[in-house]
Amino acid sequence: MKKVLFLSLLTACLFYPVLGYEYYFQKSGGTYMTPTEQVTTLTGGNWDDGYFDLAISTPFFFYGKRVTHLRIWTNGYVTLGFGSSPADSAQPINQPIPTAGDPDGLIAPWWDDWDLTSKGKIWYLTNAVHTAVEWQDIPHKNDPTTSYDFELLIYSRTYEWAPNAIIFWYKDAGPGTEAYDNGRDATIGIEHKSGCRGEEYGYLAAAVNTNESVHFNPYVPIYDTTDFFGTERPDLVAFRPGDGMWHLYKNDGTQTDSFQWGQRGDIPFPGDFDGDGDADACVYRPESCMWHGTLPSFGIQWGAFGDIPITADFDGDHKTDLAVYRPHDGLWFIYYPTLATSEVIQWGWRGDIPLPADYDSDGLADCAVFRPLENTWYIRKSTNPAYPWVVSWGADGDIPFPAKNHGLNYANIAVFRPSTGQWFSYNQTSGTTSTCQWGAEEDYPLPNDWDGSGYSNHVVFRPSGGQWYIADDDGLEITSIPWGISTDRLRCRRSIAIIAPSPEITGRN
Repeated sequence: MKKVLFLSLLTACLFYPVLGYEYYFQKSGGTYMTPTEQVTTLTGGNWDDGYFDLAISTPFFFYGKRVTHLRIWTNGYVTLGFGSSPADSAQPINQPIPTAGDPDGLIAPWWDDWDLTSKGKIWYLTNAVHTAVEWQDIPHKNDPTTSYDFELLIYSRTYEWAPNAIIFWYKDAGPGTEAYDNGRDATIGIEHKSGCRGEEYGYLAAAVNTNESVHFNPYVPIYDTTDFFGTERPDLVAFRPGDGMWHLYKNDGTQTDSFQWGQRGDIPFPGDFDGDGDADACVYRPESCMWHGTLPSFGIQWGAFGDIPITADFDGDHKTDLAVYRPHDGLWFIYYPTLATSEVIQWGWRGDIPLPADYDSDGLADCAVFRPLENTWYIRKSTNPAYPWVVSWGADGDIPFPAKNHGLNYANIAVFRPSTGQWFSYNQTSGTTSTCQWGAEEDYPLPNDWDGSGYSNHVVFRPSGGQWYIADDDGLEITSIPWGISTDRLRCRRSIAIIAPSPEITGRN
């Protein structure tokens, strides 16, 4: 039986970072495109374990890093080059995601031990709009009688319905040889260039089916409080997406807790949904666009395929509201659970990063976006929507977030620069700026008022060691806490004025 393995990367525009710090996945159907240029000579190795290096016409961004080259491996995955060709070596034996060491910075629609010595072709196409790669009629090394058929797409920011989304499409996942059908012997997912973070969809499991596609949608996790222990300070939260377990660490280190709320693929959105001042667990389930909360107990369907889920107190009632941002048209769909009413606001454009916070000190979260193509913030003030703030702040690869660094009762504009470990904040009303050195390229910045001073502390999580590093307001006193593992979703914040995202991008200036 003839089957085809196909990979297509629809790349983002030049200097445009991928939207968001994390990826969530959804299943769907669909048909996609076919590249036209055949690879007849490999750059290195052989047709069993070899590669072809490709300088792509238009760079795209993966976890915030600018990708300029692809290394297309015969074993069904692609590694990414950030300024030059990758230097990784052959890895015919697929590994779990994430795993430190070669290959890192990879996209793996179906990583397995393929062998193109006797049959099979590789095709590619790269232009200003997209880059595409196809493995065609590829047999497994241990069973040369069969081969498999699927695609990978990464859409550009200009794609109307799903800018910057990664899609795996399985044209024919079986039946062939049962041991290899449906990804039973494969690794399926994406991995950060550090090897410390990634999204594993399948590993040695029947994870995919024929005529099924899996969409990896990039997003910024905007959430409310993590004060689960009622101390009026943020606690550390490590949500384990594989089993839906929440692992809590009390701010003063005297107590921990764990409980199960959610399932594989859910996104954690802690917030104060009942208005008692303490954090409640909530998850968003992308498969069904359902929100599931604990206190009060609720299940609400809000959103559509490809939307970016966010939470904030948009009406100032001291309760967390549910919202989604529709990236293809810049629409905000806000649901107010207390009143069971909703609102639609137009603010933003394709590829913008939604970053709601109370920027104008009226107690209401404002709709705000960061436009990476311009490194510009657009803030719609709830006090005066007709006169928004438009501020250029940041550089290519920076992680944008709201923070409170200037002693005021409202959120300020800030970015973290992973390439240098620096934080840059800006007061949008006075023009005051500040800079702090705290963190490394692999770190995830999670700004929050850890010490209860009213200012944002500089906080990072280092996935390679599962360690949190917290600096006081002056950067003189350091707290180090081991809590969580590299695959956890990390959350930590509590401030009336700040709704701060947990980061996932690693980028550069």
